[in-house]
Amino acid sequence: MCVMQCPVDVQVEGGKVTKVFPPEKSRLKSPLCPRAEMTLEWLHAPNRLTQPMLKTNGQHKGVSWDAAFDFITDKLKTTKKEYGANSLYVYAGDALAHLGVTTLARDFCLAHGSPNFEFSSSMCMGSHFIGSSLTFNDRQGWVASWRGPKAVLRWAENNAETYPVVYSAILLARERGAKIVVIDPKKTRAAKEADIHLQLKPGTDLALALGFLNVIITEDLYDHEFVDKWAFGFDKLVEHVKRYTPERVAEITHVPADQIREAARIYATAKPATVNAGISIDHCINGVQTNRALCIMTAIAGNFDVPGGNTTVTQSKVGCFGLGEDLVPSDEQIGAKEYPMAHKITRVIMPAGFVIDATINESPYPIKAMIFTGANPMMTWPNTNKVKRAFEKLDLLVVLDLFMTETAKQADVVLPVCTYLETSDFAVYYGFPMQLLTQQAIEPLGNSRPEWSIWTELAQRMGYKEQFPYKTRDEMFATLVAREDLFKPFSISLEAFYTHPEGVFYAAQEEKRYLKEGFKTPSGKVEIYSGTLEKYGYDPLPTYHQPIEPQVVKEYPFILTTGARNAIYTNSRYRDLKAFRKAGPSPYAEINSSTAEQMGIKDGDMVAVQTPIGRIELKARLTEDVLPYVIEILNGWPEANVNLIVDNKLDPISGLPSFRANPCRLVKI
Repeated sequence: MCVMQCPVDVQVEGGKVTKVFPPEKSRLKSPLCPRAEMTLEWLHAPNRLTQPMLKTNGQHKGVSWDAAFDFITDKLKTTKKEYGANSLYVYAGDALAHLGVTTLARDFCLAHGSPNFEFSSSMCMGSHFIGSSLTFNDRQGWVASWRGPKAVLRWAENNAETYPVVYSAILLARERGAKIVVIDPKKTRAAKEADIHLQLKPGTDLALALGFLNVIITEDLYDHEFVDKWAFGFDKLVEHVKRYTPERVAEITHVPADQIREAARIYATAKPATVNAGISIDHCINGVQTNRALCIMTAIAGNFDVPGGNTTVTQSKVGCFGLGEDLVPSDEQIGAKEYPMAHKITRVIMPAGFVIDATINESPYPIKAMIFTGANPMMTWPNTNKVKRAFEKLDLLVVLDLFMTETAKQADVVLPVCTYLETSDFAVYYGFPMQLLTQQAIEPLGNSRPEWSIWTELAQRMGYKEQFPYKTRDEMFATLVAREDLFKPFSISLEAFYTHPEGVFYAAQEEKRYLKEGFKTPSGKVEIYSGTLEKYGYDPLPTYHQPIEPQVVKEYPFILTTGARNAIYTNSRYRDLKAFRKAGPSPYAEINSSTAEQMGIKDGDMVAVQTPIGRIELKARLTEDVLPYVIEILNGWPEANVNLIVDNKLDPISGLPSFRANPCRLVKI
């Protein structure tokens, strides 16, 4: 239901789910979020897809599974013969949050002979993974530890609305006396609960992080022992951050210099302290370098790999969470030439914008078939009109989903899949070396099928039985668990998952592992100064670059930020649920009240928001929560799709798009 994969228990009576409630045996305790509370309405939604749909003469009509599979396999075989295996592109989104199935989607793509597989990290956490890998080089993301932090920097996250498990941990830390610092351009619920809120200008997170480093270094608040033994390039960092004084950073970020100093001191002197970073910092052109700056800050403050600080978690590669050269072993992948370093590190994260351009321009080769599972790029990818043009050039577009999304409407074939209640799959606890196997609660509704069954039958019909040898779900699970490329170096049996439905720890939560293992970097230390970045022509030290060019600001004086999270909607999902639609009935642009007054805009007035690539119209919602020069729009509304006006301006290192800081103008209609 959600990428966070919070565990739930369900009550089943007469083959029907009658209740959903917090799990009794879970290792992580938290209340249900509103989305989980609406599970039954979601499960039985009247517009849920329950049979395969094939588009004929521009209209989708119900067909049998055999007819759908025959159509897909015929098209795939034809495009492979005419354009080569690379003409297939497969994307696994996180709307269904089925990790094992993500692995099967990748396996299908590779069995077909195409390297063009990717998953949702190309849109959200890719810069996080790359920044952490460049600094610590374990090919994993860096995460917060909740074992007793005395200070928490909540950087660009709003887990009060999105992730109850982590929010519960934050509340517990606060009850135990931890100071809470929130860094966010908006006065979110998290910001209003904080001890200190740094309300920075969107897109300037890297400048603020460098300001923190300036204070920590100039005031001698760093961990000398760690730096002396385990930091590479610290001397260069000392010189580098001299230019990022709190006063200069205040000019860039609009956060007062005294607040920058206070927050940096709290973080550096509270031992231990943790940084809980959200995906918003990935959605700017400085995404990789911002993550690097925060990793560096964690390390030199003595908060790396200690309880209550930050650490990296070694994860299995089910669902492609573990990055590595064996994920998509080909340099022919779209984007590999343009982003060679990111491709080398991840082997799976390709810039989605490049896939769209490659499809439109048929360069470096044609993309003629696409399969999306649990994804809605017509609503969630930048520059929607360009996405649609790319789809129109395809010979085959297949969508696996629960509902007729805007992307499904474009598809030749739509395949109805199961919810998490109607199937089993692997899941993870983010930030913990733990994995679990969810348990199927009920039989599939209608003529829907679990995704593993769809991928397996499609592969076998294509002749890929060697890669998909199993006949049953349990055989599939046993095969995945036994694969070294997925669970190496862990030793976990399928029986362990069945015996412990609450989850299996597959690695010890050790502190200061670097004392035994060192860091798997060229220097064997934390790479403050990255020779790898330098080799590929990037800044070896995190260096702030303006997200919006000064000349553009004159014509587009406002900053558009999109993708904010709330408690009821996740991207384009759940808008068909009556209770949610009543709470959030229509799209709106959040505008600062004083700005609106100056422009003669009243709450509820229709306004136009325009960028260099387009314009949308929607209602104004006046608020004191956003800065006077910021316009915030929630994404995911078909009737006012903000991605029609968000261009695919990319992080130069990772290729992730900038959703959070784009130039715009505001017009009263």
